[in-house]
Amino acid sequence: MAEKLENYKSDATLSTPQRIAAYLDWAATIAPGRPVSYTLLTKIVEFCAKLPTEKDHRVLRIKTSVRRAQKHLREAYGRGLVAHPGYGVRATTSDEDYASTRFQTDKKRFVSSAKALDISQSMIKTSNIQDKELRNSVQAVKSTFKLLVQHDVLNKKLDLSKGNKDQIHF
Repeated sequence: MAEKLENYKSDATLSTPQRIAAYLDWAATIAPGRPVSYTLLTKIVEFCAKLPTEKDHRVLRIKTSVRRAQKHLREAYGRGLVAHPGYGVRATTSDEDYASTRFQTDKKRFVSSAKALDISQSMIKTSNIQDKELRNSVQAVKSTFKLLVQHDVLNKKLDLSKGNKDQIHF
């Protein structure tokens, strides 16, 4: 019979984010792809005698600590963090899992940021900027965007060729 997710013993010498990362790494090997509820995560990481409720202050604290655990999960275990709204969180289990979850989220954020930056830079006429350092900074960003567009990185590499509404124009 497979080991239960409740059987893990946290290391009290670790920080809360480190304990979360260690547990999620362990859980990914015991039950790959299965999200862990915040209540169970809290019980394990906070050494609770029984499962706390969703409204317990410790559960709320763990929910905020999970984001800080993301760095430890990546650096110590080579895993990404995947949130499952309404269910909990889990660690990625493979390169394919990471690519289909964490990478997709990061890609959407990048494209969204690129669109916002494109709008910002289109509002600026660099010849009107007196501060040389600021002007150079704006010009450098514009040059970088030209390279991305020239090599069609935003459309081909990020699969944005779904139509005009998703394409970034410079």
